[in-house]
Amino acid sequence: MLMLSARIIAGEVREITMQNVDGAKGDFRHYQAIWRLEPVDSAEGPATRLSYASEVQPHWFMPVAPVEVQIASALGDNLISIRDFVTGGSAPAVER
Repeated sequence: MLMLSARIIAGEVREITMQNVDGAKGDFRHYQAIWRLEPVDSAEGPATRLSYASEVQPHWFMPVAPVEVQIASALGDNLISIRDFVTGGSAPAVER
């Protein structure tokens, strides 16, 4: 189970944070992540920098390397869906 929160202030950094709910059963002992959208100036004009950071602590029986591979794969899928949505394409559902 995840808890989501968002901070949106016009013209400033926008954040969406996620963390596991204490006491709830889930895939990880600890999980927290943040998507950050930050306005920046570029040579082409105003732009937005999108960044993602996560901290994950799997259960003792889960090897870390496969967890990292899965997170990286899901991140790529998420970025493709975001790009497609922003450019007017349809964001296909990703089945896992």
